[in-house]
Amino acid sequence: MRQTKTRRPRGWMMLAVIFVLLALSLAVTAFYTQAEDHAYLGTAMNAHSLAAVRAEQGAQDALARVRSGALMVETLNASTVTCGGPDPWTTCTNMLGPVTVDNGPTLDVREGGGLQYRYIVYRPSDVGAPANLYTIRAIGFVGYSPTSASLYTSEVELTVQKGTTSGTLRTQDDYGNVVSN
Repeated sequence: MRQTKTRRPRGWMMLAVIFVLLALSLAVTAFYTQAEDHAYLGTAMNAHSLAAVRAEQGAQDALARVRSGALMVETLNASTVTCGGPDPWTTCTNMLGPVTVDNGPTLDVREGGGLQYRYIVYRPSDVGAPANLYTIRAIGFVGYSPTSASLYTSEVELTVQKGTTSGTLRTQDDYGNVVSN
């Protein structure tokens, strides 16, 4: 009669190795997913920041044109103010613009290609607003067309009171101290 040897179970060691490899692959997958999310978030924040800069540039361009007289804001009739509602892009009928700056698709978006900004100048519909009060609204873009799926936008609004008298310019530091008059 043959004697059988009792074998010690060795499968637990293979099972432990498989569990360690599974835990390691889950950790690597989580790290990769988080890194990919952070890369996308960084790209989106960079594009939105660039759109905000372009909106500011559009508002400053409109303001410079108002100050130089290139945009004749005096032609906006105070008696026909029709800019009710929160969206003057669609509700205003008495406005200057929209003026759109588009550099076209020849350059990369980061190098100044594509849509840059669009602005309008209108009289606000506030009751009792002075006759020389105007609003400039500008939208900055990062993308090539308004229907682009990856278009980022930022909007800026300025209220400007164009005066006929000279004013005083005061420069202040970050703490509110007057540096020059």
